[in-house]
Amino acid sequence: MTTSTHHFINTFAYIYILLYNLLDILYRGEFEMSKKVLGIVAEYNPFHNGHKYHIDEAKKQVKPDITICAMSGNFVQRGEPAIFNKFSRAKTAIKNGIDIVIEIPTYFAVSTAENFAYSAISLLKNAGVTHIAFGVESDDINTLNKIADLLINEPEEYKKELKNNLDKGLSFAVSRDNAVAKFIPNKLLKSPNNILAIEYLKAIKYFNVDIIPVPIKRIVGYYDDKIKNDIASATKIRELIKNKGIYETLIPNNSIIPNQPAFFEDFNNEFMYKLKTSTPSLLTELPDVVEGIENRIIASICSNDINDILNKITTKRYTLSRIKRILISLLLDIKLSDLNELKSNGYAEYLRILAISNVGKKHLRYISQTSSIPVITTVKKFLNTATNLQRKMLEKDILASNVYSLISNDEYNMDFKNRL
Repeated sequence: MTTSTHHFINTFAYIYILLYNLLDILYRGEFEMSKKVLGIVAEYNPFHNGHKYHIDEAKKQVKPDITICAMSGNFVQRGEPAIFNKFSRAKTAIKNGIDIVIEIPTYFAVSTAENFAYSAISLLKNAGVTHIAFGVESDDINTLNKIADLLINEPEEYKKELKNNLDKGLSFAVSRDNAVAKFIPNKLLKSPNNILAIEYLKAIKYFNVDIIPVPIKRIVGYYDDKIKNDIASATKIRELIKNKGIYETLIPNNSIIPNQPAFFEDFNNEFMYKLKTSTPSLLTELPDVVEGIENRIIASICSNDINDILNKITTKRYTLSRIKRILISLLLDIKLSDLNELKSNGYAEYLRILAISNVGKKHLRYISQTSSIPVITTVKKFLNTATNLQRKMLEKDILASNVYSLISNDEYNMDFKNRL
């Protein structure tokens, strides 16, 4: 065989392999793009049978190739520590039908319903989600969409009605509910799950993404005290855990349960330290501190019991959840200026993977190739190359975990030790 012939064969073989690999990549890319990717936003606080029902029902309707959950970390939107740490909750979710669990950054996990939802949808859109399933008390998607449109557009008549209600000393949530009712007579906004559903719909419109909403009707309400067919609300289960009640039949058998649950009151000393070393001007740097509420907070510090202080601050205008979120922001040193900076940059700086299934691992490479933001599987490695905003967001998640470990007996710096 001549040298030129040998060279020709080698060149042909090289081109053949190159084309084969290119076609394989294109085929796999098209296959991935044609997948149905189900998204779920949750706190799993704790993961219970109702959550398992929600996942199964959503999968039955969507028939997804993969299911991805955006989940709160160690602190949740109601302004409390999660009852169990984020890694145990994420791993329980994987055992019960989720393929990838992405952490909702602490900045947004302990923020308003709108910020919480916008952050979650931003994460899920970057993960390539095609459908999003959410729990509702009413599955009237048309009315939910109408309310979402009204709240996005905010016509002048609506703004006036909202202001009139706020001027009466009512909370923002109640004022908004009353204002919406003038245009769309409905009680949908009175339910926490419906409120979040509307925020998800708003976020989908805000980001202009092609995500199909899939409302799943709840079996029991958010605050429901009833137990129905071994399904109870997370509120009821937390109450049972706190009071040493029997709750094991209300959660899946394969749940990962840490030895030490966490409750708001467990941070009593930490809250007292933060409050007693604060000033009104420092408090105004926190999210949600407006209208002189900082003075009301400072004036309430005449007790060493955080529940007494909560009772003194809370009014019909300043709800308990709002005050708790302010206190969690104080505890974790969350500044309004930082929150606004992260919002203006798209609500999501990265996709932090908390837990993943074997199916999820196969999809993760596609996410890494197509997402406009980086994927974090190893915290230490990511910090070496992170931008200032990415570092700011991630370091707050690490701080939140370490503060949480003060009462949960979890290891210090667990974010660096969790293995996928």
